[in-house]
Order: sequence, then structure tokens, then C-alpha cells
Amino acid sequence: MEFLLQEGREVLHLGGAGRRRGSRRDTAGDGAGVEIIAQGALASGNWFGQPDVLRKSGEAGQMGSWSYEAYDCKLARETKATTILQLSFYSELLREIQGADPESMWVVAPGHGFAPERYRVAEYAAYYRYAKVSIGEKHVRMDK
Repeated sequence: MEFLLQEGREVLHLGGAGRRRGSRRDTAGDGAGVEIIAQGALASGNWFGQPDVLRKSGEAGQMGSWSYEAYDCKLARETKATTILQLSFYSELLREIQGADPESMWVVAPGHGFAPERYRVAEYAAYYRYAKVSIGEKHVRMDK
């Protein structure tokens, strides 16, 4: 987060606020269009997730002329399939909350000035749906 603040970004750091599974809070709605939400929570129905960062995009959604995309910070240099599934899950929750599909999901790996790797949500949607059905969504908790 220090890196984003040093860049002069507007950051709402929730530091775990709303993390209780039973609270059903979603910080995408609570953020009221702030540029970056750090350590927030997403909830829809029986599903709950905690993305590292939600970043405002220019795509319109139910909340206004903007919506959010999920970013996940990893220590591994290579992006794994489980990371893509996790981000796909966050993107699904965002779609339900903001009424618009996020175009991208992002992985921030160590090094290279924290430059995020972009993954198009639509390119991984079929993989995510297959994994979700194969694993059995009633038996999986996909948050951290």
C-alpha cells in the first residue's frame, strides 16, 4: 500500500473491516467511487471473498460511471491456476454487486516496480465455471 500512497493514489485502507463472514458487507459498494480499496470484503448470497485490492476502472456500473476490478498481490513470480480461479471468483462477486462485468483481473508479483499482470476475465470465464461446477460450489470456500 505504501507504493500506491507514494504515487499519490487515493486509497481507502480497510485493514480487514467487514471480514466477518456473517456480516454480508461488500466494500465495493461502501467505497463510493474511491480510486483504490485495500483489504476490503465482497459478499453475495452465501459467498464471501477478501481481495487484496479493488481498483476503480472507467467502466460504468450500477454504482455510477465507474466500477471496480480485483488485484491480488502474490509472492510467487509465476501466476498459478489457483490465483486465476481466486480472481475469477472475486470478479464474479463484483459483477453481482456492481451490475457490470469487470473487464480485467490483475496479479501483482514481486519485482518490476509492482507492475500488475493483466488477465481478461472473459478469457478465463469458462475455466472458472468448469472448476466451480467440478469442485462443487457447496463444498468450497474460495476466500483466503
